[in-house]
Amino acid sequence: MYTHHKNRLLKKIICTSLATSVLTITGCGGSTDEPNRPPLANTGADISVDVNTEVTLSVTASDEDGSVSSYAWKQTDGPSIGATTEKQLAVTVVNTPVPKIVNLSPDFGVAGTEVIVTADSMIPSNTQLKLNGISISADDVTDSQLTFKIPAEATTGAVSLNYQEQISNSVIFEVTLKGLIAQSESGIIADELGTEVISDYILVAITEEVSSKTEAVRLAALIGGTVIGKIEELDVWQIEVTAETVADLEGFIATMEAESTVRYAMIDSNITGEAVDWSADPGRPQQRERNRVEEGVALYEAKVNRSPTESQLLPFFMAIGISESGIDYDVADFDQFLESERPSNSASCVLFIILENLSTNIY
Repeated sequence: MYTHHKNRLLKKIICTSLATSVLTITGCGGSTDEPNRPPLANTGADISVDVNTEVTLSVTASDEDGSVSSYAWKQTDGPSIGATTEKQLAVTVVNTPVPKIVNLSPDFGVAGTEVIVTADSMIPSNTQLKLNGISISADDVTDSQLTFKIPAEATTGAVSLNYQEQISNSVIFEVTLKGLIAQSESGIIADELGTEVISDYILVAITEEVSSKTEAVRLAALIGGTVIGKIEELDVWQIEVTAETVADLEGFIATMEAESTVRYAMIDSNITGEAVDWSADPGRPQQRERNRVEEGVALYEAKVNRSPTESQLLPFFMAIGISESGIDYDVADFDQFLESERPSNSASCVLFIILENLSTNIY
């Protein structure tokens, strides 16, 4: 290319790529109006050298309608090698070694698990990460540590670092679906009654005939979710979703329950125990009001005392023994002791916990 100045001096520049450098040549030509012919540069054949070997890069240049006035080398990649304005550039080829992985924390987990890779030296920002051959983007790189999350499609395999076509050592990460990932601190929302539920995920039970990760992934895709965990004993899959309201979660549940392979789907609740001071030993009416016994019995009647196909209660709650007709509030308290004779409140506490679990787990 050229730049035409007022004095009609034509300055010509040509760039030629070397192994790690760019050579810029400036040539000066006459002031005629003839078409400009750029200078020619020849850097020779490509060179391959061993690490820590000095090599001299040379160039020959000519300009048919002028003369070459200067040379300039510019490095485009790799460790700094300096610069020169001469025809020759002496370079010692160095190779920054890829960091070695010294620790994975944790080294097993479900999809979505955050993993910290610790290396024995600083990890360059453009270092690539792979898990069992799958490239994974790092969430954060700080000095000798790199953080990433296990993707949904990942399988058990080797974690390695790749830097400038060098591959580090590898450490095995076991991808498992045993257990559930805890909700995030911000993943709690409340319904109109004030009951807190988890917005990060829903739980879906798949029929035994087709229960598999493949089917769970298919179902998750229907609601834009990701399979992140599993309760092995119950064939219950944890599907990460994005929800801002309980209505969003209920929509996901409806979509899941419309599938023939789904036994039931459930919104998980944020259960926190209430600290109750029994030292004052309030009377029976106050205890019943505080423990919401009547609400619990009504809830049991509405959700459980129905045909199996209509019941909204999870199967592992079915063994809870509560009278189908409710509780007779005129008899002695639940542990069969009169109020003045009752040595403890254990039975009332147990009933309260059971009913509280029922009321916060069913939608």
